[in-house]
Amino acid sequence: MNRKIPPEAFDFYARLGVRRSYEEVAKQFGVSRSSVAARAARDRWQERLEELERKAKEELEQRTLADLVAMRDRHAKLGRLMQSQGANSLVKSTVLKPADALRAITKGIDEELRAIVKPEPKGPKVEDDKGPKVLAREIRDAIRAAQGTIPPPPGA
Repeated sequence: MNRKIPPEAFDFYARLGVRRSYEEVAKQFGVSRSSVAARAARDRWQERLEELERKAKEELEQRTLADLVAMRDRHAKLGRLMQSQGANSLVKSTVLKPADALRAITKGIDEELRAIVKPEPKGPKVEDDKGPKVLAREIRDAIRAAQGTIPPPPGA
């Protein structure tokens, strides 16, 4: 096995994931394991791999942060929608009971505050032992009543 190890051997090595080994690289490029180990030491493969993994972790954290911000924004908009629908129902007297409209407003305010203020949202607050299915139905009904529109944030 007297073949030269190409520059892309490190890329192959890095992409192996859980199967990562110098032996796998040696098989792929038709060279000896000791040749791969020598090349890896000379080209600092371990340090380069650690740097790649650090960068990948940072990028993943940035994506997670963006997803979290987007999720909280959606939750705040949903809270405002629920408030709006509750207020509209009170004004138009389109609900069977004013208490239903007040409950929608209260839940909307709670959801908006939870999305904006609290650092770790735990999901919708379920009161009155209604359960998540009933809350989901109420949210769907509120969105349907608003014809899919979401009111703008206060002051916009």
